[in-house]
Amino acid sequence: IFGVLGGRLSDKYGYVLVASSGLIASAIAFYGLSTITLESDLNFIILCEILFGFGAGLFIAPNTSSIMSSVPLSKRGVVSALRTISFNIGFVLSLNVAIISMVQFIPYDIASKLITAEGLITNSGGYSLTDLSNALTKSFAIQAIAMACAIPFTLTRGMRKRSI
Repeated sequence: IFGVLGGRLSDKYGYVLVASSGLIASAIAFYGLSTITLESDLNFIILCEILFGFGAGLFIAPNTSSIMSSVPLSKRGVVSALRTISFNIGFVLSLNVAIISMVQFIPYDIASKLITAEGLITNSGGYSLTDLSNALTKSFAIQAIAMACAIPFTLTRGMRKRSI
């Protein structure tokens, strides 16, 4: 739903503002998730997840549109493949960043099972739910910082000179 909205808005207003707004919304959502505790209200967590979905929808469609419109028609197949590969690499790297940040607080076995939803997680190491909460919030904080770092690049995208 939000992807279609992002596409329509970028067609009407241009991709820079819409894509940047999406990144800002996603960064705010991850920042919100970085503040959760064991006592956090479930409605707050759901709101952050919805905000992240909204932000991703606003970002992805305009970003793809800007990439595709910046190349000649004869190169769009190759560029589309490169964009897809870049997206997939980013997804895989973000999972690794999440695991690396989480293993500072909980064992790798638990962190990797959480990320992959693989099997039953047993607590044989004596780690508490607080340790798990700390691991998750630090991971969300790192992801929020990464998204915030991308915002200036998206805002200035239209200002850069093309050398092609």
